[in-house]
Amino acid sequence: MKRIYTLLLLLAPVLLATSCQDDDAVLQNAAAVEQPQQPEEPQQPEEPQQPEEPQTAPAGSWSLVNVSGSIAGVSHDFPQGQIVWTFNADSTIDVVNNNPDQSVEDFLDSGNFAYGYFPNENPTATCTDDFFVWCFVLGCQQVDGDVMTITQQFADGYTLTFRKN
Repeated sequence: MKRIYTLLLLLAPVLLATSCQDDDAVLQNAAAVEQPQQPEEPQQPEEPQQPEEPQTAPAGSWSLVNVSGSIAGVSHDFPQGQIVWTFNADSTIDVVNNNPDQSVEDFLDSGNFAYGYFPNENPTATCTDDFFVWCFVLGCQQVDGDVMTITQQFADGYTLTFRKN
């Protein structure tokens, strides 16, 4: 039951965001069809822009030490080494979850999961790319030394805190 509840909480923002139609694009296309074409003025070439650095996952093994947030306001601490996520070069994560308490949210059971990044379209988020694992959009990822946080607080989601092993 806990897994179903978590899945619904994590998928709700994604489903709401993807079900909306971009009415502005439809109106712009309609306006372009109705207005006569005018000759274009020659434009100055633009300065080439540096491509944005793609987000890279932290290498190595990280212990999940805290899960907090959500609408319920939970906060669960885990001993370092009890739940370990190992980021692999092939864009997968090996999870070893030795948490015996099924009533506590710890996100992923033991296994191997694909992960990646995609552009964040939420204007209130604090990052340009969202981090996802398997089918879960976990939100913004930040690494500061030996601490990594993954947060979805803009959507009343969870914050996952990891420590480097």
